[in-house]
Amino acid sequence: MKKIGIVLVAMSVSLCGFAQKKLADFEGMDQVKSVVVNQKMFELMAKVKMDDSDKEAARYLAMITKLSQLTFYSTPDKHTASEMKSVVNQLVVAEKMTEKSRISDNGKQIFFYTKPGENEMLLSEILLFVDGSTAEETILFSLRGTIDINEIAFLSERLKLTGKESIQKAVKGIKK
Repeated sequence: MKKIGIVLVAMSVSLCGFAQKKLADFEGMDQVKSVVVNQKMFELMAKVKMDDSDKEAARYLAMITKLSQLTFYSTPDKHTASEMKSVVNQLVVAEKMTEKSRISDNGKQIFFYTKPGENEMLLSEILLFVDGSTAEETILFSLRGTIDINEIAFLSERLKLTGKESIQKAVKGIKK
């Protein structure tokens, strides 16, 4: 019985690593736009001097100090979009993520997944997948760290990423 437990743990760890590696594979593709920001960059951004009276900037800086990784991929290529969908499905299972909302909007399917953190309002990861297979573009967005669900829409606005409208709709859907 103990051996079965060890095997199951080893399999889940390797599946998680496999799914994360597959996600990183999109980074080098010509047909994929990508943005990857790691913890060192967030730490550097948090050290930028800003006007102390700018409350919005202070709010933004407070948020980014709690982030460890942002990954964003987008593609108009249907084959790559299909690969992204497959990797997202593997990642959701491997990371034991929960689907929080699913929205159909102008030919796009928007899926919003989360991984719990300290409580239901603080998450350790969010994953947004916009399946644009019948629309113009497929988007995959992952954010890791300590994420306040109330701040996701604000962060997406500040980062000026493609698909921020989808993020805002998904968050609005789970806060109801």
